[in-house]
Amino acid sequence: MEKKEPIKVSMSTFFLILAIIVIAVMGYFIFRAYNEKALAEEKSNELNAKVNSLENVISNVQNTISTTMETNVKEPSKSNIAQQENQKLYSYKDVKGVYKYTTQDQLNGENFDIECILYLYEDGTFNYSHEGVIGQAILGNYILDNDTIILNKLFRHGNDLSLGTAKGQLRLKLNSDETITDSNNSFGIEKTKNITLAKISKSEEEKYISSDDYALIGRINACIKEGTIYNGEAKN
Repeated sequence: MEKKEPIKVSMSTFFLILAIIVIAVMGYFIFRAYNEKALAEEKSNELNAKVNSLENVISNVQNTISTTMETNVKEPSKSNIAQQENQKLYSYKDVKGVYKYTTQDQLNGENFDIECILYLYEDGTFNYSHEGVIGQAILGNYILDNDTIILNKLFRHGNDLSLGTAKGQLRLKLNSDETITDSNNSFGIEKTKNITLAKISKSEEEKYISSDDYALIGRINACIKEGTIYNGEAKN
């Protein structure tokens, strides 16, 4: 019986096989690293897009506020001079403060309080809130046109911290006794259809403006931090 000769592998063949294995392993890790880098870049681009979108929201709001303040202090036209001579001209400093209207309504036979609170800030922004069984509020900037306050709606929110975009205007009447009349039915509720809001005292005012969340920029910053600004209705 013939004896089988052992298979001999030359050194060059061994190193060739080893090189192929090393190249294959390196190729795998290079391919994996490339994929991880591509995913990281994609996530980074998505995050940058969100940041840019929020920065545009803040920029647009600040530009609107600046434009509003410039519009408010512009020189009146000649056609209005005679009328303005018989009316008091108001500034943001004159009207800034907190105005409140309180009433009651019933739900399922039980009484509950309703409060409409208008925050007018000296920077030309406002927060107009309705607090009852369901809370809601409008935020934006305002213009003073003699004894008319024009509220430009920019955002709306409900019971939570989210903000949704809003459009339109509300025209309020500024009275000589430091009250404000709202005949707009601003919140779509019969009990607050035609109301007069009274300016609260300085001591009581501190209770309402101690939190920056009520101010427009403060509210936007809080929502940016939480990622809760929406194009459209707020997510209640």
